[in-house]
Amino acid sequence: MSTKGQGIHLTKFRCVLVSGVAAAALLGGAVAAHAEDYVGNQEQAVLGTEISRAPAAAAPASSSRGGLPVTGGDLAGLAAVGAAAVGSGVVLVRRSRSARA
Repeated sequence: MSTKGQGIHLTKFRCVLVSGVAAAALLGGAVAAHAEDYVGNQEQAVLGTEISRAPAAAAPASSSRGGLPVTGGDLAGLAAVGAAAVGSGVVLVRRSRSARA
């Protein structure tokens, strides 16, 4: 078999391998999400006392800024993770192209 034929076979093998791992990761989470009960998980009764509390104070009126509410998302952290992913992709593509040349 020629080296070109081996390269095509290896590329197909990698594609099938990566697809299988991705499918297993995606389907594995779906199976666990639809599980009705975990093995050994027994329902337990919780005995406690009731606590009476005074009603909470009314929330202050909304501010007049008129923007979207703050939900607590960490935009800087997400941007850093995205930039790292793009940078890693660029490095991997450049290495694979230089290895072919």
